[in-house]
Amino acid sequence: MRHKRGFGELVAQVTVLVRQGIGRLVRSPDTPANRRIHWLDAKIHQPGTAGLLNPVKRVFAKYQQITVG
Repeated sequence: MRHKRGFGELVAQVTVLVRQGIGRLVRSPDTPANRRIHWLDAKIHQPGTAGLLNPVKRVFAKYQQITVG
């Protein structure tokens, strides 16, 4: 159980960093209007970790989703 609690704390920290990074990207006047954000970690979709990464998914849910491939 301790391992999951540690992972939950890590997810909370990652969520804050992702939110800050996306916010900076969106607000930056130097970023072109056609900017794209790519999440390349497959754990966000794997059944064992997807539930734990829901806070990160909620950050991305505020923006238009485009599925490639």
